[in-house]
Amino acid sequence: MNIDAELKIITDSLYHMYDYTLNNLKVALTYFLGRDNYDPNLKIDDDIINDFERDVESLCMQILLKERAYAGDLRAILGYLKLVEDIERIADQAYDIKNFADDIKKNDRDDKVEEINKMVDIVYSMVKEAFEALVRMDVKTADNIIKRDDIVDKMYLDIENALIELTEKKVITPYESIKLISVTKYLERIADQTTNISEWTIYIVNGFHKDKVVI
Repeated sequence: MNIDAELKIITDSLYHMYDYTLNNLKVALTYFLGRDNYDPNLKIDDDIINDFERDVESLCMQILLKERAYAGDLRAILGYLKLVEDIERIADQAYDIKNFADDIKKNDRDDKVEEINKMVDIVYSMVKEAFEALVRMDVKTADNIIKRDDIVDKMYLDIENALIELTEKKVITPYESIKLISVTKYLERIADQTTNISEWTIYIVNGFHKDKVVI
């Protein structure tokens, strides 16, 4: 099997992994934002994401050990090895968000700060567009995603302050405040990981990572 065929197997596995992750995130966020009650039957399968991660890492290492990758192929392999870590972390955060949503719904409270809804929309769109940018190797879209990370960082701080204020005024309980702040923090981390994916997509295309030439 030639290296092009091997790289296609890697990208196919990577894309399937990302697709499952995106779906898990959508399920978790829809559940979190929804007004429905706690659903003990709603499950998120994180194991399949972990299996994809191991497959991609193994395939990449097999090519590297053969020591026959040209610069462009080597750059892609190194980029994939970095990308797969961030995709797996997003899947972990989706799993955690679902569990925090369970805790909130079990206590019969699903009040939200309006800004959290907006943050969810921005973060999910970043993850979705980063997938599209990766598939198309679209540097412009990847760069636009990176720029949005600062918006999410500011939203996180604003929401944290708003939740503290609502807790002090006894509009929400300290318990719910902690859960909502935790979910918001997970969203902020997902934005960071999506930024990383976009940075590595740019690197695969042109060898630049955070404006520095790597290989």
